[in-house]
Amino acid sequence: MACLSALGAVVSAACAAGDTETDRVAEQVAAQIDSPPQASAAAYARKALETDLGFNFRGWVSGPSRRDCPAGATPVNPPPIPLWEVPDGFDPALQTVLTGLPAAVTENDVLAALARSMPTPRSFNPDTQTADRAPLRDVALRGDDVGVAYRAGDRSTGGIDCLLGSRVNGTMLVWRPSWAQVQPGELTCTGETALDRQGVTPPP
Repeated sequence: MACLSALGAVVSAACAAGDTETDRVAEQVAAQIDSPPQASAAAYARKALETDLGFNFRGWVSGPSRRDCPAGATPVNPPPIPLWEVPDGFDPALQTVLTGLPAAVTENDVLAALARSMPTPRSFNPDTQTADRAPLRDVALRGDDVGVAYRAGDRSTGGIDCLLGSRVNGTMLVWRPSWAQVQPGELTCTGETALDRQGVTPPP
C-alpha cells in the first residue's frame, strides 16, 4: 500500500517499493486532497477517503471477498467534523441589528451591535458531537451605509454558505446569494459585496 501523511503540507511516502504507476497515483491523490489546503491531518485523511483512487499497486486484482480482521484490530475513523454554516436564525437577527443602528455609526459600533445581538454557535451539537464552528464575519462602511457579511464553508465542506445584509440610503436588506453565485471566481462574501447589493437576484 502507498501511504500519504499530512503535516501542514502533503508529503507522500511509500510504505513499500513502488513504481511509476504508484508514483502517479500518489501524486494525483496528493493534488486532490490539497485543493483546497486542509487544516489538519484528519482533514487530509477525509479528503483521501473521498477520492476515487485506490493505493493498491495493481488496482483491482479480483472481486471483493471476506477476510478476517487481524487480532486486536480496532476501527480507525477521522474525528467528527464541526457543523460550519450560517444558521437560519442569523437572517432575522441581522435585520434587527441593521434596523437598530444609529444614523451615523463607526465600524466599532456595528461590531458591538453584532456581538450583542447575533446568535452564538452551539457549544455542543448532538448530531456532530462537537461544538459548531462560528461563521466568519466581515463589516464595511461607506459613509453612513453599512454592509455585513457572514460566511461559512469552503469547497471541502460542499460550498460556501453566505449571508449578506446592508443599510443603504436608510433602506435595510438581508439576503443569501445562491450557492452558484458565491463559487470561486464569482461573488465574494464580504461587507463590500453587501454594500453593493450584489447577488440579490439568483441567476436564471
